[in-house]
Amino acid sequence: MSVLAFFIGEDYKENTFKVLEFIKNKPEKIKELMDLFFFENNIIVQRCSYSISILAKRNPSAFYPYLEQLLEHLENPKTLGQRRNVLRILKEMQVPTEWEGRLVDNCFKFVYNRKEEIAVVCFSLEILGMFCKTFPELAIELNLAIDSLIPYRSAGIKSRASREKKQLVKFIPN
Repeated sequence: MSVLAFFIGEDYKENTFKVLEFIKNKPEKIKELMDLFFFENNIIVQRCSYSISILAKRNPSAFYPYLEQLLEHLENPKTLGQRRNVLRILKEMQVPTEWEGRLVDNCFKFVYNRKEEIAVVCFSLEILGMFCKTFPELAIELNLAIDSLIPYRSAGIKSRASREKKQLVKFIPN
């Protein structure tokens, strides 16, 4: 059976957990799921994104083989929600050292971009907050970014920003 079959038709929401059971012990099916995620059809990408986000929470290491592709789609998404969904995956992962700078740079770009969608900014703030635990020197820059965006952004971004700001106090010297 093909993974695509789970996302065709009207019962695709009910199939979210069925596809996870289906691919549980079949790494080749994870590849098939990721191929659908990197596909250029917005509907298929959206439909498989929820399954992928659940899988990322359960087993983030399953996505290490796709890390370079994820970062490429973060920078140049093929569909509307792909950037958001890539960030949703990446926030669950321990990103290898060689990719950290690229991810941090992109997250700061998204935070400073006033036209970026709300979820992308919120996930970016969350990822940057996690990096501050490893690299406390980022906390000052993130704090400045938050201060610059709070007056102009949506309630969702303000809420996430204020949560991150509370955490940053631990890393910023007085």
